[in-house]
Amino acid sequence: MTDVFVVSELGTVFPDPFEKMMLDYLFTKWSISDPAKGSTQKDAAVNLRFKTGFPDFHKSYEVNTLEIRTDPVGDMELGQKHYSLLTYVDVNLRMKRLPRDLAVNPQMKAMKDEVLRIAGNYKTTVQDIVGIKNILWRGDEGVYTGPANFATSNWGWVVHLAFWYEMDARTI
Repeated sequence: MTDVFVVSELGTVFPDPFEKMMLDYLFTKWSISDPAKGSTQKDAAVNLRFKTGFPDFHKSYEVNTLEIRTDPVGDMELGQKHYSLLTYVDVNLRMKRLPRDLAVNPQMKAMKDEVLRIAGNYKTTVQDIVGIKNILWRGDEGVYTGPANFATSNWGWVVHLAFWYEMDARTI
């Protein structure tokens, strides 16, 4: 007999990668209109694209998710039958400044605030994502890299979020 670890509420592992679960959740809950989402995550008719992985710079605005790492909650030893875990997913926001000579483009702040609003309103009593007990904010920061002329026209922000969930050993 062997122990396998399953999500407590599901009785199996999560069906999708964490970065896809985060992206789907953000897309479903997105409510701002500047920039506005389309009818699908990669809707060609709008300037906002939702995608897992790294930005591809095909749209003026992008929301990208990337799984970073998993940590135990508290001190834990291998070999236990129950684990409480945090899996970190970075939400990378990118926008092309339109036009470049404006001092402030409000869309980046609006996108960051929208991600924080969505994460902060996660329903924990009736889980919005079955098996995810909460979405925790772990900070955020601006991304200022690349050559000066590129950095002045392309802005980035990373919101660090973590899924909190529990896994139990099941003997098969």
